Amino acid sequence: MLNKIPIKGNIRIKKEDRGYIVFNLDTSGFHLLTKDCIVILNACNGKNSVKDLVNKFSKTKSLKKKKLENDLKSFLIELSKRKIIKWQA
Repeated sequence: MLNKIPIKGNIRIKKEDRGYIVFNLDTSGFHLLTKDCIVILNACNGKNSVKDLVNKFSKTKSLKKKKLENDLKSFLIELSKRKIIKWQA
């Protein structure tokens, strides 16, 4: 699973007072995400593997890799279910 590369779907992102609104053009769905979630979403560029994301964010956020890996996988699964990213767990 760590070698799969997530890619953003057909979305638009707008900054709002309470966070970021993500509009999915394929599903017409709106989603509210935090700044940290948007940073992760923006890193889903087709160039980074999940392992790359874990390594990057564990350093920048001073987080333990195993916990971050589990949390990141859960987050990516939820984004995938909502068709915000294209990724298969």
